[in-house]
Formats: sequence, C-alpha cells, structure tokens
Amino acid sequence: YFKSFRPLLLITSSITFGFLVGFCAVKICFSDFHIITLLFATTLIGIGIDYSFHYFFNKGIDKNFAKNLSFSYLTTAIAFLVMFLSKIELLKQISIFIIFGLLGIYLFVLFIYPVFKIDTKIRNFDFKISANSRKIILSVLLIVFIAGLFKTKFDDSLLNLYSPNKKLKQGEIIHNKLTNKNGQEINFLINQAQ
Repeated sequence: YFKSFRPLLLITSSITFGFLVGFCAVKICFSDFHIITLLFATTLIGIGIDYSFHYFFNKGIDKNFAKNLSFSYLTTAIAFLVMFLSKIELLKQISIFIIFGLLGIYLFVLFIYPVFKIDTKIRNFDFKISANSRKIILSVLLIVFIAGLFKTKFDDSLLNLYSPNKKLKQGEIIHNKLTNKNGQEINFLINQAQ
C-alpha cells in the first residue's frame, strides 16, 4: 500500500509494543491469564493501526493532530472500560489488555514515530496491478476459500471455556465416579484426619 516496508515495520512495531504493554498490565492485575484474553484482546488491539494511519496522513497537515489522536484513544478506552465493570474475570482481563495495549500503541505513535522522521507529505500511494495478475490473485483466493469452506468445523461448546484448577478438576472426576452409579446418587461423608 505504501510501496515501502518502512511504514509496515513501524506499524508492526507499534502493535507489538502495544501487545507487550497490554500483556504486562494483565499479568500485574491478575494472578491467572486466560488464553481467550490473549487471543481475543490481541485481535482487538489491532484497531491501533488506525493511529498509525492517522499519523501518516495527518501529521504536519492537521494542527490538532495530537488532540485528535488523544480523543480517539480516550473514547475507545472508555468504551472498553465498561467491560471492566463486569463480574466476569475474563471480561475484566480483556478490558485491561485492550486499554493498556492501545495506550502502548498511542504512546508509540505519539513519541516514537517522530524519531524516524517519516515523510508524511507524500500522499501518492497508487498501486497498479495488471489484469493478468488480478485474475491469478482472484483465482488463488477463490480456490483457498472453497477449500477452506469444506474443511471448516465449528465448535460452539461452552465447555471449552471452562478450565478449572487441577485439584478442582480431580475433585469433580472423583465426585462424578461416586455419584453417577446407575443414575442414583450416593451419599458419603469425608472425615479429615487430625
């Protein structure tokens, strides 16, 4: 898109930095880190790419660049702050990850990008593809799409979201063995030795 790897490397660096900031924030705030937090929140901090585009296209033109970028971050952070009010720890983790991840990207764009002295006045990003190349690209995408369509399987079981502590899981297995005999529940007492 930019006919250069330099902006791509900067964008990748900013999102990686945001990921590290978000990851550290969650590790500091919570004792356990859920895998869904890592997958879901990492995807969502990808919206931080807009901060880079805002920099490339508006820096030097827009006098209110920093103000607008700050307002963009704050409105997004406030929107995800609502998730922190939930009683579900997973949503709280996602909220913290996204808020601090986007903060990392915001700070990277605001303070690190100027160090690289990117020429933001160049606005000619035309990228022409020949008709034959378009046909080849579309054919490959269509083949991959059709092949993937037949291989796609969805697992919407809520049990996959349940990952108990090892001791709790062992307790549940023992309980199920003792209570699921011929459909009848067995009552038992457990005495702890002093």
